[in-house]
Order: sequence, then structure tokens, then C-alpha cells
Amino acid sequence: MVTETQLKILDLIYQGNKEIRQITKEMGMSRNAIHYQIRRLEEQELIQKKTLIKVGSVQVGGVDLNPLFLHEIRKLLGIPEKDYTLITGCTWNPNHPDDRTLDLPEIGKKLLEESKFHVTKTTCFITPPARERRVDKKYPPLDYHEFGYASFQSFDLREQILRVLKEDLKEQDVILDMTPLTKVFSIILLDIAHQYNLPIFYTVRTKDGYRLEWYRKP
Repeated sequence: MVTETQLKILDLIYQGNKEIRQITKEMGMSRNAIHYQIRRLEEQELIQKKTLIKVGSVQVGGVDLNPLFLHEIRKLLGIPEKDYTLITGCTWNPNHPDDRTLDLPEIGKKLLEESKFHVTKTTCFITPPARERRVDKKYPPLDYHEFGYASFQSFDLREQILRVLKEDLKEQDVILDMTPLTKVFSIILLDIAHQYNLPIFYTVRTKDGYRLEWYRKP
């Protein structure tokens, strides 16, 4: 639960007030009271403390929003997102070629658009053969993050996904697609969705095409 005071502090940080002294001044509260509220927001992982300036033994303390909870903070502040980034994946096996796997990023985007979610960017984790095949077949370019197939079978990939996610969330909210690539990739995305309250869906193939199955809606 976030209190009204904490919401005001989050709003100040969102507007660019990163220095604790400035937040204290804007809030008109005591230094101890502000530090208490900041500590509570830290415990909820909504903000992160950092040193803004350090000259010798003098430090200027500051705070910033946790990039992985920016979508949640925007909701708390009543700042709805109109545009979304789709985070998905793509693979293609030259030994058992099936070009339908190449279509999944576009299928996911199309289904989201039909559900009234405007996707302006698609971030795609992809294997080298899939990227080469997409280029050869002149698929539209995406924001590719390329890894060998073995990487998508390792839970070490989680840190790579989180790094990309942090950058994407700075721009707008994201929606995760756990359909493509490996089971490990899907498990990692599902775990991230749980931890950071992110929307995530699965694409189901039907006799008439495809449909979205939401695990967690936006």
C-alpha cells in the first residue's frame, strides 16, 4: 500500500526531483520524516537510493524510481500509457524449417492491436538463423537482441532480459509474450511478470488462426 504522502514523493521524483534535500523542501516536512517515507518506498522496491554528488567526504543523497516498476508507478500516479512495447521472441530451425515461427512477433502485435493495445515498438529476442531468415524474407525490422539457441535454454538469460526490460520501461509500458522460443524463455518471462506485475499473454493457434490467452492483463 502506498500512502498519499508517498504518492506525492513519487510524483516529485517522476517530475525530476532526485535530490533528497529538494524533496524535503518541496514536501515541507522534516528530514527525518522524509527519510522514513523514502525507506518505506525502498522496501516496496519502488525507488532506489543513490549518491548524486560526492566531493571528498561530502555527499549529496538522492533517489530515483526503480525502472522495473515504472509501469506500476505511472498507474499509481494516474498517468495511463497509450502506447506499448511488445517483448517477444523468434526462432527458426534450418533442420526442421517452419516459417510460421518467424511470424510470431507480427502475430502478437496484430492480436494486441485488435484488442485495442497500440504497439509502437517490438523488442524481439532472436536466434541467428531466425534473424537471417527474417532478413532474407524481408520481414519488417524489429529491435533485435540476438543470442545462440543454447542461451535460450539457460536461466542465465534472465539478467539479459531484465537489462533490456529496464530500458524499454523508461519509454513506455511493456507487454510480454511468452509464446515463442524455449520453455526456459517462457518460464523466465512468467517469473518476471509475477515479480514486477507486468502483463503477459500466450498466443494460441486455432483452426481459424490465432487468439490471445492472457495470463495477466494490463
